[in-house]
Amino acid sequence: MPTIAEAAQQLAAEGLPVLFIDTCILLDVIRAPQRQNPRCIRSAVELAEMQAQSSCRIVASSMIQNEWNDHERAVMNELDRHLASRDEDALAFHEACEFLDVAVSFGKAAYQAAGLVAKLRDLSADLLKNAMHLLPSDEAKSKAANRMLSRIRPARKGGGLQDCIIIEEYLELCRQLQARGFALARTFCSSNTKDYQDGKVLHESLAKEFGTVGLVFTNELQWAVNELKKSTQSETDSTANENETSAR
Repeated sequence: MPTIAEAAQQLAAEGLPVLFIDTCILLDVIRAPQRQNPRCIRSAVELAEMQAQSSCRIVASSMIQNEWNDHERAVMNELDRHLASRDEDALAFHEACEFLDVAVSFGKAAYQAAGLVAKLRDLSADLLKNAMHLLPSDEAKSKAANRMLSRIRPARKGGGLQDCIIIEEYLELCRQLQARGFALARTFCSSNTKDYQDGKVLHESLAKEFGTVGLVFTNELQWAVNELKKSTQSETDSTANENETSAR
């Protein structure tokens, strides 16, 4: 686990687009079937492939692992209950058809037993496992406390310290990357829209902070993955143009 300064040095040397994650976006991968959001799963699979191919870097605040551990089981249980309810609905349907001699061309569903919950949990866990995990920063904690006391987003009345620590760590890392001339995508992804957005746009105070350090806000995984891919393609095109110019 690197310090923020060490992470900046390593990321600058690797030269890959960076995704800064919030805990909720990882838990959303597990919740996706319940929320009828298959594109979240597709994007998570694509992101895992990008990790494996070393075409992007995921960075996790020092707060993320514990937050994920605290909520993982509850989110899994929630999806498991949802699938069990769908099984009950299917059973009731088939029983009604039997009573009325209605021919059904398909068997009874067994959603809960399919193993989907565990697969989604593993996908979410692997994204986090393969991320770069930051060491806690006293400076970031101090700034986060001031942010919370001043009720600057993502702080909220009566709380939000953990969210403030997360964003302060990411802002500082982006500042250090910018100082090193890092030009690839720096994307933050959080579905916690209440604390980050006013309506459909990033809160004004956050928009200024994010803009200053080149950090792009996204609120769903598909959007974040697209930002990473655009950055990679732009870098590829730039390299190709440079090679073409040199060959002339």
